[in-house]
Amino acid sequence: MPRPLSSEKITTGFVTVRVWAPKAGTAGLALPLFEKSKEEIFMKAIKTFYIGLAVALLCTVQFILSHSPVRLIGIAVGIFFIFFGWKIGWTRNRNLTTLLGHLAMAIGCLVSAYAIYQIPFLKMPPTIIGVIDMPLFWGLFTIFGGYCMITHGYCSCTIKMHEDCNHLKIGAK
Repeated sequence: MPRPLSSEKITTGFVTVRVWAPKAGTAGLALPLFEKSKEEIFMKAIKTFYIGLAVALLCTVQFILSHSPVRLIGIAVGIFFIFFGWKIGWTRNRNLTTLLGHLAMAIGCLVSAYAIYQIPFLKMPPTIIGVIDMPLFWGLFTIFGGYCMITHGYCSCTIKMHEDCNHLKIGAK
């Protein structure tokens, strides 16, 4: 039967690791230790944060390449979702989440209608990268994002899964 590993916590500067070794003082496995303190601020919605980051970066690249002021709207939306995912979250503000979801679906429908109107006027078929730059992609992306926000605002199983994945406590602020 294998001998249990000894464990000790080592803090150096800003990093805290837990080291497991066959006996104290020998080489072993060191893993970062993420302990939650009461003062620590947790991200409210990790996926929302990263979606916002991806949208902001993609629109920034598109703005740099095309110099089109319309791209500033995408950058603003990305920054809003970065802030929404970091500070606000959607489980504690269910009414705001469903309101934003309905607004996103309405805007997505308008953008998609405009995009479908523009399809006959395309001079050549778009490339795969060009599809991401087209309004139809962003319209559908916005419609599905709005649907997700509405679902997340109402569905208790989704909220429970979100709280379990993000380690949120209902009573914590």
